[in-house]
Amino acid sequence: MWIGDGLLVVGLSDGSSITIDLQGNVIAKFDGWAWMRVPARPQGY
Repeated sequence: MWIGDGLLVVGLSDGSSITIDLQGNVIAKFDGWAWMRVPARPQGY
């Protein structure tokens, strides 16, 4: 599901979701209870 500003929300089989930006970086994760912001990682990981 696309939400504003080119963010893609992907639902995972375990009931969690992740939010991905246009560059493919995971920026947030939903564990079924709360959204957790994923710290930015250096490019190349």
